[in-house]
Amino acid sequence: MPLEPVFHNRVRVIDIDGTVVRKKPPEEYFTTPTVALPGAIERVNKWFANGDYIIFWTARPNEYKQRTMDILDELGFNYHELICGKPYTHKMHFYDDIPVLVVHRVMRDKGIGDHRRKR
Repeated sequence: MPLEPVFHNRVRVIDIDGTVVRKKPPEEYFTTPTVALPGAIERVNKWFANGDYIIFWTARPNEYKQRTMDILDELGFNYHELICGKPYTHKMHFYDDIPVLVVHRVMRDKGIGDHRRKR
């Protein structure tokens, strides 16, 4: 018998490098300390605590998944999933039977910590 889907008020899909941690070259992902951007941990954890479903979606390859999860955990991020292998592109198209997509652009290495919705 199929399980009933769990409804979440919001699903937040968040990039990692340059969005919640300082961007660095791939060869330094695990050789230099990873620094969370100001306010990023607090913002993500507040969303998580409010019941939002948090997905980190990164271009890092799948073989980096466990080490990346370890870093996110050490930094103190709360999240539900980490998906690796995000394609590099400037245009993504999402298709669904209901209009659910809201896109927020953040400045690289400014991140989501002080991101405010424009009114």
